[in-house]
Amino acid sequence: GGVIVCEGAAIIPYLKEQLKVAVNETVKHGGCLGLGLAAMTSRNSEIYEQLKDNLFQDDAVIGEAAGLGMGLVMIGSLDSTALSDMISYAVFCLKKKNRQRII
Repeated sequence: GGVIVCEGAAIIPYLKEQLKVAVNETVKHGGCLGLGLAAMTSRNSEIYEQLKDNLFQDDAVIGEAAGLGMGLVMIGSLDSTALSDMISYAVFCLKKKNRQRII
């Protein structure tokens, strides 16, 4: 995904579709990063939601890339919903890790 990001907006539909149909963790990781870079600062809620769906798959590799992509899409927006989503998920993950350590 990152290799073809120089195409900008023209490549976004392709990256969205490839991310949607991907089953391989590596492809999803690259798709999330590439889509985030291609849509950087766009504040596109559809792309943000697609990346958020990938974040919630509970896969560390995909989630890391999805979180970065979400941030790139919303960078500079000061969007309160996006900020709340990201903070809530970070707190959830922190609590989950603490629960695992206790058990």
